[in-house]
Amino acid sequence: DLEWNGNSSSSKSSKSSNSSNINNNSNTTTTLFAPTDQAFENLDPALLEKIQNDTDLLQHVLGFHVLQVPQNETTTTDMLECSERITMFNGHDSRTVCSKDGRMYQKGGGNDDSAMPEIIVSNVVACNGHMHVVSHVMLPGNVV
Repeated sequence: DLEWNGNSSSSKSSKSSNSSNINNNSNTTTTLFAPTDQAFENLDPALLEKIQNDTDLLQHVLGFHVLQVPQNETTTTDMLECSERITMFNGHDSRTVCSKDGRMYQKGGGNDDSAMPEIIVSNVVACNGHMHVVSHVMLPGNVV
């Protein structure tokens, strides 16, 4: 299971099928779209409570922030294409949105256009991939 500590964007893995597949698959490289603490605080309180109280829903939402690609490939922001849909770890597609002023967003069907998850820090190198910090929680369409 992926565990989430309150409204912190930090997650840690325990011994379960989903986290094992994310952390221990040596044939893949992982990209994490990591929401800030503020991103969780900005969620509608009822939705946040719903996610916190439903382990399956929590794993679904957190899995929507993970992208895995074949080993030795990577997903830096210069590889994301505007309007491109990518399939996340939970099996749902997110879409890359680019603004005219050069900002880049990675959103799900549950994200309102007025609060799209902007990539605010990009291409942070990790031991098995990259991390991009996003301003809002990415929400698959079936969550809201």
